[in-house]
Amino acid sequence: MHLIRILEKILVPINKVLQVGTIILFVGMTLCVLLQVLLRYVFALPMPWTEEASRFLFIWATFMGAAIAFHDGGHLNVKLFVSKLPKGRPQALFALMADICCFWFLGMYAVQGFTLASRLSMMGQTPPSMDFLLMGWVYLAIPLGSVFMIANILPGAISHLVQLISGTATEGDKS
Repeated sequence: MHLIRILEKILVPINKVLQVGTIILFVGMTLCVLLQVLLRYVFALPMPWTEEASRFLFIWATFMGAAIAFHDGGHLNVKLFVSKLPKGRPQALFALMADICCFWFLGMYAVQGFTLASRLSMMGQTPPSMDFLLMGWVYLAIPLGSVFMIANILPGAISHLVQLISGTATEGDKS
């Protein structure tokens, strides 16, 4: 189907950027933890900002990595159950219902995450050891990650909808 191919062409470069960004976030987190251990136990000079920075980098890496996992089909899902259903429309219906549940949950997560990030930014809340960083920027990972996850579910959901309507599998079906 052309729409699925177009979506995939758009999502491939976005997911490449997410992959590189997630690697950078994990490297940054690892360096912060190593710096903290080195300074605390070798030089007896603990740096509290490294602990917070590694936590914030982990939050971002988790949400961006989850979006990549949705694209690659790496999340736990209901494939074991779906494979027991008769092929064709029953499998497509169940997979589409799972997609809709994911859309609903991630949509709520995106809206509420954006609300949280906005409120924290407006309040000017900062972490104790990093007063230059607004907590709203940290929690912006929630809505952004959710939007990327929704975008990565979309091609599969369209494929499941087409399969449900037509009764045949579409190319690129990840279910």
